[in-house]
Amino acid sequence: MTASPRILLSEAKWLGACGAYAMGGYVALRFQTLCALWPVALFFALQAFLFGYGLGVRVWPFFAILFLGMAVASIALDRRRAVLHDVQFGRSGAPVDAVFTAHSDAVCRKTAKKGNLAEFYSDLGPLQVKVSAVFPEGAKLPRRGEKWKCRGRLSLWPIGNLLAVRKFSIVGKDAEIELCENGMGAFARFVDGMRRQFARRLHAGRQGEECAALLRAMILGEREGMRRESKEIFRKAGVMHVFAISGLHVMIFARMILYVCKLAFVPRRFEGLAALPAVWFYVALTGEPVSAVRAAIMVSISFIAPLFWRRPDSIVAWALAFFIVHLYDPLQLVAPGSVLSFAVMLALALVVRFSVIFVFRPVFAAIVVSAVAWAVAVPICARLFGRISFAGLFASPVVGALATVATMAGFAGIAASFAFDWLAALANGCAALSMRAMTALAGFSARLPCAEFSIAEWGLCECAAWYAALALAFWLFYRIERRRVETQIWYNMYQQRRIRQWLCMIIKGWSRKSARPRLSARTDSRRGTSSLAMMSIRKIATRTR
Repeated sequence: MTASPRILLSEAKWLGACGAYAMGGYVALRFQTLCALWPVALFFALQAFLFGYGLGVRVWPFFAILFLGMAVASIALDRRRAVLHDVQFGRSGAPVDAVFTAHSDAVCRKTAKKGNLAEFYSDLGPLQVKVSAVFPEGAKLPRRGEKWKCRGRLSLWPIGNLLAVRKFSIVGKDAEIELCENGMGAFARFVDGMRRQFARRLHAGRQGEECAALLRAMILGEREGMRRESKEIFRKAGVMHVFAISGLHVMIFARMILYVCKLAFVPRRFEGLAALPAVWFYVALTGEPVSAVRAAIMVSISFIAPLFWRRPDSIVAWALAFFIVHLYDPLQLVAPGSVLSFAVMLALALVVRFSVIFVFRPVFAAIVVSAVAWAVAVPICARLFGRISFAGLFASPVVGALATVATMAGFAGIAASFAFDWLAALANGCAALSMRAMTALAGFSARLPCAEFSIAEWGLCECAAWYAALALAFWLFYRIERRRVETQIWYNMYQQRRIRQWLCMIIKGWSRKSARPRLSARTDSRRGTSSLAMMSIRKIATRTR
């Protein structure tokens, strides 16, 4: 709350650099026809950096980062354009032979003919594709991490949009699909085996098939087993984000690993370093979604900071995670899940960084966190999906608390299943009870009259106006909270001074006339009460950081 100007300026520089990179990448993704000019953007980035470094101008590095984001996004688009050009003109419509790695388990549904239509997401070089094939009854379906050799045709519609997910259809007389001999690497086989073993251990007890499917979706990220009705209920209620592996799940898992390290008498400075392999293994176990990778990077930076005698900073960790993710895959700048994850996490980091309610009123703080997350997600959902869910504003605090309980109980059930089956069944029963409460609350929220409604897609002006109003509301809230806390601390100190003076009078045996304490609100000669209150606020804010 009362950070020094130097710290605030450093954090502002980090956020400004992220904003410049995002702006350059968005311009390149918006004007896709200019993607072949990425060498020009890279040249301007180098020139801006050298010019700013040579003259000592502080603004020019931001221009260098802007052109760098434009160049990285243009390179990614140019690679996708080259693949599409090769498929469209070089092969002249002939079938394409490729090896696809399944990024998720195949989703299967019945067809009019005999067989099952299975679909899974994969990559064709830098191009994202959705592979669709018909398998006979009882045939082996693709699983996450397996490699399949396919022969089919790639859909080129729409031709101009390089960001669209293409559909690779395996149909016709020339269509072929078969599992490669080395269909899954050693590490992928190990991760897949552990995932299936953990999913089996979540079934310990009598919690029901539906609750077990929801637990698998929440803890392991396997949302393929969720029913369509359940997905629709949670989506209308605006709480579908609890099933996306994000900071909530990664932090709970990291806390449990830290507790195990404490029981193993690991030195406090090296606890985070010892817990990092388990955290990243859990991210690999869930399929490496962007939100989980972002959370794991932030957790890694926070855990490594004590090794260099540094205090963790959530905003700097967020900025580093932003650069790492978008340098690796610049197309995540326009991916809905990635945009929601980074925007909501930045808002929560700012609220925790500059607010004092997390020290004095934790219950009210949970409500404020849910309201801030909802308010930040409204413009993104309105622009990308064209809908707003008001039910999430009221259901998110309770559903988030129940999701936390269910996640902790699920992790405890998996750990207990290795030693005591009855303890695992008890933990899974608690998780199932929380899941039933979540489902009932989400169903009630989804049935409200104004739970969700469709609107026209927002433009950039509407989104900017919404975020400006949100920033103004946060600033006013911050000022009110700061004044209230200062008043409360001053009053407490005044009461403590009054009690001390009366105790001194009783102990020393002074008379009431000669030793009557002065109980005025004036400041003493050495240090004013207001300055003492400000020092106390600084100490509290320093402990919270």
